[in-house]
Amino acid sequence: MFSKQDVGGDDPEGAPATLWKGPVTRTGKPAATLNILDKSEWWGYEADDASCVTNGGCEDGPDSITGPVVSGQVGDVNGDGKDDIVQWNYTGDGTWGNRLLYGGSSGFTTEWAPGETAGGAAPGTGVGDVNGDGFDDVVVGADDWSEQVRVAYGSASGLSSSNTQSFDQSLPGFHGAQESGDDVGSAVSVADVTGDGYADIALGISGEDFSGLTNAGSFALVPGSASGVTGTGTQVFHQNTSGVPGVAETNDRFGATTALLDVNGNGYRDLAVASTAENSDNGAVWLLRGRTTGLTTTSAIAFGGKDLSAPYTDALFGSALR
Repeated sequence: MFSKQDVGGDDPEGAPATLWKGPVTRTGKPAATLNILDKSEWWGYEADDASCVTNGGCEDGPDSITGPVVSGQVGDVNGDGKDDIVQWNYTGDGTWGNRLLYGGSSGFTTEWAPGETAGGAAPGTGVGDVNGDGFDDVVVGADDWSEQVRVAYGSASGLSSSNTQSFDQSLPGFHGAQESGDDVGSAVSVADVTGDGYADIALGISGEDFSGLTNAGSFALVPGSASGVTGTGTQVFHQNTSGVPGVAETNDRFGATTALLDVNGNGYRDLAVASTAENSDNGAVWLLRGRTTGLTTTSAIAFGGKDLSAPYTDALFGSALR
C-alpha cells in the first residue's frame, strides 16, 4: 500500500492511498491496483474524474474512505483469511482517525477502528494477536484526547467499540507517573517477542521526562496474555538503562519509532527503536534482542547513517522503521 505522496506544495500532509495486488512482476508491475480515496471529499477540495487521475486515483462507494491517508497497518482481525487494513486518515470536520477496511473478494468494507484526534499527528498503530485467540487485535497509542493506549480485540465479527481495553503508565510494571505530553504509544509495534504465542506490545514513550531531562524518551514492552494486557512483566528502557548504548539527553525523543522483527532468525522478535533527534537530528537506531523472558540489553547495538557510510547530517535516521 502506498500513501503520503507529495500532492502539491501547499496541500496537507497525506495523499490518496493505492493498494497493489499481487503478484508483482520483476519489472515492478502489479496484477491490479485498487485506489481507496473517496473522490467526493479530499480535505474539502472538490474532486472530479480528471483530478482523480492526476491526484493518484479515487474510488467512490462503501469501500472507500475520505481525506488524505497518513499511515496504515495490515492484519486479519476477523479471522476470515483475508487481510484487513487499518488506516489513519482525515475524517472531516478537523478530525483525524483510524478506519478499518475489511478485505474481501470484491474489495473493502469500511468500519470503525480505535483512535481519533483533533490534530494531524498520528499516534502509533500496531496489529497483532495480543490475547492469542486467533484474531488480530488493533493497538493505538495515546491521542491528544484520551492520553491512553487503546486495544480493540478482534473476533469473528471484527472490531467493536464495546470490546476494548485502555491503559496508561499507571498500569502495573511501568515506572514513573502518567503525565501529559509523555506521548505513550507515539510508536506502536505488536508481535511475539517471547515465543509464548501471545503478541507483545512495544510502545514508544518519546516525550518521557526523567532525571531532569525533558523529552529524553523511553519505550516499554508490554506482554500479551490470554487475559489481554495486564501489565505483568512489563519492561521499560531508555538510554540510561544499563546495557543500552549511549546517554540520554534532553529532546532525544528516544522511542520515536519502533519495529519488532526477528533479526537473527531464532524465533523471537527483536526490537529496533529509534531516536530520530539523536545528535542534532542525525538520528540513530538501537537493536535489543528478544528471548523467552522478554527483551535483553545483552549485545545491544546502536548505529546511525554515518556507521553505514550513508548521508547522516539532519537525516532523522530511523524515522521509518517497519
